[in-house]
Amino acid sequence: MGATMKIWRVSRCCGFLYVVPVVVLCAALVGAARSPVAEAGSKARNALLSKHADHAIGCPGCHGKMKKQPVIQTAKCLECHGDAKALAERTAKVTPRNPHNSRHYGTEADCRLCHREHATSENFCLPCHERFEFKVP
Repeated sequence: MGATMKIWRVSRCCGFLYVVPVVVLCAALVGAARSPVAEAGSKARNALLSKHADHAIGCPGCHGKMKKQPVIQTAKCLECHGDAKALAERTAKVTPRNPHNSRHYGTEADCRLCHREHATSENFCLPCHERFEFKVP
């Protein structure tokens, strides 16, 4: 039996049934993907990627030339960004607390706790320390 494509979808909203053409639904999703909000999220996700590209560092610069791309370890980051203690010294004046010299991890925190190359970076400290609002590239 050949595969058939559904072009209608039955949806329930507020107790009513609606029949929505899948084509319309897909068009709406494509439009949302091109919205300013989605573009801003995309730019945030690619902030590190563009910083590396600005310095002519492509994928092989971190991942090597392997078919299966390995997860990058902190040691690889530090090859270019310098010693962890030196990095902590460069960010010593960040307030309210130096993000590279933690009471929990010292200067040995894994870079991936905050920094993401292919996803949106996040402030690892913020869920517990609400006043630690760092801008994380």
